[in-house]
Amino acid sequence: MQYKQKNELGEYDPESTFSVAPNPVLDVLQITLASDLPGMLSIFDHLGRNIYQQSLNRDTHVLRLDMSLYQSGLYYLKWQTATTEETQKIILVH
Repeated sequence: MQYKQKNELGEYDPESTFSVAPNPVLDVLQITLASDLPGMLSIFDHLGRNIYQQSLNRDTHVLRLDMSLYQSGLYYLKWQTATTEETQKIILVH
């Protein structure tokens, strides 16, 4: 299983399996998946608590999430398929 995320310079791995925009996010976060593999999308708060989880099929390439329900802070978005797992940091500001 591969693990990918931003490097210490804040740059995305060119082989990243998904991207998020905007980051920092004010209200709506757009997640764009680079492959058509089915998988599980999860969001964790800074304490590691799972606050969102959704199984996605192979027909989903772009997902828009309303983040206005959550408090400002640092979150981690994880995308996991049968062969890959990647985590990216998200900063939520209101």
